[in-house]
Amino acid sequence: MHGVVPSMVIPISGIETMQEGVKGADVEPTQITSGALTGSLTFADLSGGMLSVGRLHGDVRIRGPLSDEHLTLGMLIKATGRTMLWSAEAQAGTASAIPAKQSHESVFMGDCVYAALAIPYDRILALVDSRELRIAHDFWDTMGIYGAPQSDINALTTLTTAVSDLATRRSPVLATLSAREAMLDDLLDGFLEYLTHTTHQPHQLQVCGNHVHTMIHDAEDYLRTHLDRPVRMAELCIALGTSERSLHRLFKSIVGLPPAVYLRMWRLSQVRRALLGLSPRLHSVTDVALHFGFWELGRFAQQYRALFGERPSQTLQRAGEAEIPGLRTPVFA
Repeated sequence: MHGVVPSMVIPISGIETMQEGVKGADVEPTQITSGALTGSLTFADLSGGMLSVGRLHGDVRIRGPLSDEHLTLGMLIKATGRTMLWSAEAQAGTASAIPAKQSHESVFMGDCVYAALAIPYDRILALVDSRELRIAHDFWDTMGIYGAPQSDINALTTLTTAVSDLATRRSPVLATLSAREAMLDDLLDGFLEYLTHTTHQPHQLQVCGNHVHTMIHDAEDYLRTHLDRPVRMAELCIALGTSERSLHRLFKSIVGLPPAVYLRMWRLSQVRRALLGLSPRLHSVTDVALHFGFWELGRFAQQYRALFGERPSQTLQRAGEAEIPGLRTPVFA
């Protein structure tokens, strides 16, 4: 068997790797537990669809669009800890459909494995029509996560796991075009079978884009416009039009942390992204820390090391030694 195997495996060495947790995405990861996020990302071109497989160890929140052009079909293959997709708690076997340009929301805790298949809309619509399935075309315009009868969950999990394992091992089977096309056809058939049942039975777990994540988005966006100084909870609650008690309950329900703790980790994650995109010859850790409102530099360094397992100076030095694949940094001047 000859030819190039169109897949790649990238080790996860920190949250920065997760900015492209799905091939082509530009999401914003926030680390929400101490210690380095580890695992691997696998990308495989299935000739008409791009398969992404994430194997994660650690706690992280992901926010952002997965594709500007394609529909993304997702499957949670394994979850040993708590996993949130938007505002619903997900289990192994949960599937999702995320339209192009719409924000994906997830929280992964512990060990988990997910697979995501980015597919052109015309391909999925043509399949639905050719098989005369009772799935309306506008079904794909709404974000949602879904459960299904156990038999469908088992079938799609087994199929997705098999293809994911071949891609992660970079099996020579993938070097054959006909094999990749067959894998893609089988994956699409599996997802469609799953979703056909879920659209006609009460298995939809969550219709997305609700108040809960809007509030978390607004909190992050408010901090983003005030990155140069700390924001107190009282000020944030006034800006969001909510009480501290309600905000505390909301954050605990989604990310498992009080808002003050989560938002500090969010700011530290922004610092890390900035450090990894800068040259140590032109910038200092002090420059970046002050830019993001950390004026107690000793305390900042302690918090940074406790969260990421290395000093901020080590992060900046690594940035000067090697370019981080796919890294997109926050604006820093």
